[in-house]
Amino acid sequence: MGNAKHKISAKGKRQFRASELLELHPPKNKIVKSGISVDETWQSRGYTSMNGCVAALSVDTDNVVDIEIMSSYCPTCRKISKMPRSIWSEAFTADHVVTGILRDSISVKDTYGKDSVTKYECIGHVKKRVGARLRKLKSKNKNVPGKGKLADYFIDRLQNYYGIVVRSNAGNLTGLQQNVIPALFHCSSSVKKPMHAQCPIGKDSWCYYQRALTCGKKPK
Repeated sequence: MGNAKHKISAKGKRQFRASELLELHPPKNKIVKSGISVDETWQSRGYTSMNGCVAALSVDTDNVVDIEIMSSYCPTCRKISKMPRSIWSEAFTADHVVTGILRDSISVKDTYGKDSVTKYECIGHVKKRVGARLRKLKSKNKNVPGKGKLADYFIDRLQNYYGIVVRSNAGNLTGLQQNVIPALFHCSSSVKKPMHAQCPIGKDSWCYYQRALTCGKKPK
């Protein structure tokens, strides 16, 4: 009974938070146009779990507006796959609708009308991909790891600066392309051999070296 009360309470909170969006963005034709961040988590690591949870967070309020527990395994689908083909099995299959845990942007972009849903990549996920691929490269090449080479701390630093570059150039593809390579040199520089010539200048630069020069200070 306690669990039931908890579920009702959680559902009520989500309904309240969803109603906040109605005030911020009055619906048009029963559709609310607002930014939503959607993320999922699996029951276990390693992309081997068949069960997961999808949460939708409002960009405006930072609140969770909906949660859905989903699964990529369906016992009914398994049962259907073993059925001999017949009129009854075809009808049963047609009536059975399965909702998978993952849907790409192409399959949902027309949910509320043509091109009504626009997907933006998560910068955090893109940043992690850089680190993941560098670690994969390191594991496959024995000559890459080691001191002065592709060490773990360097991968972490490089992916963090890559994320900074992407965030500071959101919506500016040319600026992003121009700053990706400087970020590599920035991470590779040292006190004895600074390599910040290509880094953006100014007091708002993500490069500490260029910020110091702009403020008339000696870079550390």
